[in-house]
Amino acid sequence: MSSSGYCWWAAVRWHGAVVSAVVQDADTGTVIMHAALNRDALVGCLTTGRAVYTARALGAAWRKGAGSGQLQHAAEVRMDCDRDSMLLMVHASSASCHMGSFCCYNGLLGCPYHLCTGSVLRGVALAPCCTSHTAGLVRIGGHGALRKLHEELAELSAAANPSAPPILAVKEAADVCYHALVVLMARGVHPHAMSAELAERAGMPGVRERCSRVCV
Repeated sequence: MSSSGYCWWAAVRWHGAVVSAVVQDADTGTVIMHAALNRDALVGCLTTGRAVYTARALGAAWRKGAGSGQLQHAAEVRMDCDRDSMLLMVHASSASCHMGSFCCYNGLLGCPYHLCTGSVLRGVALAPCCTSHTAGLVRIGGHGALRKLHEELAELSAAANPSAPPILAVKEAADVCYHALVVLMARGVHPHAMSAELAERAGMPGVRERCSRVCV
């Protein structure tokens, strides 16, 4: 309660004991997750500077990252015009999704899977003390990632042989796409940039696209 006697929590239109919250990365503007907040969680966000959410199954507040190490620092809390939803602006120290992704929203409808893995790869690479294959490639730098991509391209070339099972070519092609994204990460380019590039090329004649590269 403020000195004026205003109870801010009385203004919130609670859904039972909780209110929904959209969580956005304050540095990139990326919407990274959705959460529920009860009064204790909301007070925690406002008074501790840490993101505190509500475990729906237990109905209890919990600090994000208390067990996983995926800490979030609450930079700003906003309430929408209907007073029934919150926007949390946070600084995320690592992955935010329990699946190891920086963002929970990776299932882009109508889009091939390899175009949706950028956030997953970034989350894995940023995870503290991460020992994953992807994080290791990113740490050794662009040359190591590029060498691995060359290996995968050679394997795809072999799998494309008519005598090889078609499923083998599919698997090797997926590996090539995956490691191409790793190469982008090692260069400091967010993999979603490839998604944007492919979207821009949609319907563009090949000659025109090639000419646009020369003009860049």
